[in-house]
Amino acid sequence: MEDMEDEELPSIKTASNNGVSMECTNIVRDYTDIFTTTALFESRDELIKWVRVAAKPHRMVVVIKRSDNGFDDMCDLTDELDGIKKSKKIRDTGTKKCGCEFLLRGRQVEFMGDWALEVICGVHNHPLAQYLEGHSYDGRLTKEEEEYVIDMSTTNIAPKIIMKQLKTKFKENSSIMKNIYNARTKHRVVERAGRSQIQYLMGKLKDHKYFYLHRCCEKTDTIRDLFFAHPKSIDLVRAFPKVLLMDCTYKTNRYKMPLLEIVGVTPTNLTFCVACAFMNAEREDNYTWALSTLRSLMVDLCLPNLIITDGELALMRACDINKADEESRFNELLRRFVEDYSNKYPNAVKYDVKNWIDRYKEKFVSCWTNNILHYGNTTTNRVECHHSALKRQLKMSICDFETCWTQMHTLYQASHTAVKASFEKKESERGIIDPLLCGCTLRKSYGLPCGHEISKFVAEDCPIPVDVVDGFWQKLDMEPLKGDDVKEDHHARWTECIAEENSKYRNTNPWSSQIRYT
Repeated sequence: MEDMEDEELPSIKTASNNGVSMECTNIVRDYTDIFTTTALFESRDELIKWVRVAAKPHRMVVVIKRSDNGFDDMCDLTDELDGIKKSKKIRDTGTKKCGCEFLLRGRQVEFMGDWALEVICGVHNHPLAQYLEGHSYDGRLTKEEEEYVIDMSTTNIAPKIIMKQLKTKFKENSSIMKNIYNARTKHRVVERAGRSQIQYLMGKLKDHKYFYLHRCCEKTDTIRDLFFAHPKSIDLVRAFPKVLLMDCTYKTNRYKMPLLEIVGVTPTNLTFCVACAFMNAEREDNYTWALSTLRSLMVDLCLPNLIITDGELALMRACDINKADEESRFNELLRRFVEDYSNKYPNAVKYDVKNWIDRYKEKFVSCWTNNILHYGNTTTNRVECHHSALKRQLKMSICDFETCWTQMHTLYQASHTAVKASFEKKESERGIIDPLLCGCTLRKSYGLPCGHEISKFVAEDCPIPVDVVDGFWQKLDMEPLKGDDVKEDHHARWTECIAEENSKYRNTNPWSSQIRYT
């Protein structure tokens, strides 16, 4: 240790207060023995780490007071309460500093490169902190902890859950909820890079290759409407354009702009989002612009057969919905309705007939809508469900555009994954069905072709023969059965057919066992 006389070691400062202003006291607490060691450390960082670990059980926090930046061979570490308050202006503020002289010094050993620790003063003149949770220094998140918080935040995990997982993974963590919120806010500020909300949103749309289009107010040059669609959503709507459902939802952003959601339906009965549009108002002009933009995404061969909306008149006028011809039955029911209720509720009947039935009956009355190929979609329930999923994802009604788009993008990705999985599931169900899995309930109980029989006909690309259907379903007259039909043993014939099917299946699949029926 004689070589250390010419070079000084890093010095270390400890903060022992929990953030409360303290006055200098006569309390003397000597902690020299805790930091006295003859061990050498390979680097400056290892020395500082050892000191902080040794100080933690005694509720002390070590901070760097100064370091030799020229040669990086000396570092002073001291108490956070060291020194006195310095201010050119007189202000009514508090301070934690109380002139604590606690000081450790780390210095690099000459010719060896290792670091050694020297206790300059191990005495505190103030009581130590009772708890380190929420401490101004010890409560800070480390780089690893901050990355962990950001990763969980980007997956839409609530701060209280992040805090719980953080405490579980990092046992020595002393952070509080404020540190979690500060880390999330810092990350958003860095991500935004000085851009406004709308600039950030458009930047993200461009980075993720969204189709987007906006229009501005001519006088103020502010954005009125913003339309955007995920690239995979465009592929889906071009593949399945038959039915589109549209509706506006609210309380999705702090700017109180309605959000128009347009969704479609897949043959696997799943709903996918086609596009969204933030609009400054729910007027016919706004809807017409949004639908015109959607039309530009779709080629002539993939236009929708049916558009389903709610009772929003502006949206209904903007849509070109198919019409039907039949109305005789409806007119008769309408005449009875008017006769029965005109005397009791004349104003209500007049309003309904004039403002709704006469104008929009072909858009919601079943005698017209049943003549349209709607694939079972006659209400806006699907888009309402999508509204609900979006609200659950956002979790609050005052999101900025940054948060709103991030959560919507996550929802779209999950939706596209579910659609792909449903396609794969249906594709795997094609082909010849295993007789062992079929069960043949239709054949045994109804005398009709069961699943594995039909799959065989489909695989061979041939129609279903009439003779595989039981004669009970084919007889459509009152003539008595002939003797041959009465005496025919249908059970024996069915048993023989099953045995033949088992034999064929065993030849193609040696691992299968014979089906047994009783």
